[in-house]
Amino acid sequence: MPTACYYNLLGAGKLVLQREELPASRDDQLFCETLSTAISPGTELAAYNGLAPLRPTENIYPRLLGYMNVARVVDAGKELAEQYPKGTVVYTHQSHRSHFLISRRDVLSVLPSDLNPDLATIAYLYRLGWNGWRRTQAREGDKVGVVGLGAIGLASLQLAKYLGFVPVGFSNHDAARYVADRCGCSAMSKRRATEMYLDKPAASDLMNAVLLTSNAWDDWTLSMAMCRFNAAVGVLGFPGRGEPIPNINPLDSKYFYDKQLTVAAAGFAPGSVGIGQEEPEQLKTDIATILDAMKSNDLEPSLLLASVEPAKELEQIYEEMNANRRGAGTVVLDWSGFD
Repeated sequence: MPTACYYNLLGAGKLVLQREELPASRDDQLFCETLSTAISPGTELAAYNGLAPLRPTENIYPRLLGYMNVARVVDAGKELAEQYPKGTVVYTHQSHRSHFLISRRDVLSVLPSDLNPDLATIAYLYRLGWNGWRRTQAREGDKVGVVGLGAIGLASLQLAKYLGFVPVGFSNHDAARYVADRCGCSAMSKRRATEMYLDKPAASDLMNAVLLTSNAWDDWTLSMAMCRFNAAVGVLGFPGRGEPIPNINPLDSKYFYDKQLTVAAAGFAPGSVGIGQEEPEQLKTDIATILDAMKSNDLEPSLLLASVEPAKELEQIYEEMNANRRGAGTVVLDWSGFD
């Protein structure tokens, strides 16, 4: 029987590397070995640090972590052997694990030839940003803002430029603003933005659309303040998560009502009852487009990659991320060496 190593979070701060036997593969399955996985810092650190779940659930732990995986096909069942011959490199939503079995529907895309797997792994970060921009209905030439320049924020900012928008990023972290500049995008501190949009608002600097990627209530207010009339705020963060009840009105009429703003949830919540499921064909089309843009250098994922580290160091990496010792962007895990 094939075996797999995988990370399992048993409780807050209790990350273990476990081994399991995989069942024999069926004719309609692929047996894959992971090349690399990418960390989604916001989602994974929230779970690792024990923040309250986003949706009601009876069992918070144990849970698997990670959803960006690039793997090589080791063996294909006879129904898939022609479409996915051995050696094919595929993009999936598998967790941080060394090997796995999947069906055709779980393959999000085949990687273009010669695309570095480490770089390709972060494709879904761009896809999250793309969905956010769709939800705001931003159009080519629009001036748009991204509030919060973590991994998803930087991906959303770079993608906005690729889509023909005029993006501005907002962060108090020097390293994040430096990466934004390397992406060819404008960026400013949230302290300066507060002066511009809250203390001394200037109509000429207002945004057609904003993506909010952080959880802070101050950033929520800033996002609404920088919008022009009839603009939209796409929410990729989780406002108020890990924060006390705010002393502000999140839907203050001077922003929400007077500007006739649209506020749209822009992430996905697989498993929600009746809602939240991604449209599978749109998802696969988007991932394929993003991978092709990476290969043609229209998107530069290397700018979002803080480092590539051995997968065996995941717990240490989480601790360093908690202490802000990992810089801007995210970390990709190298799974070579796992049998």
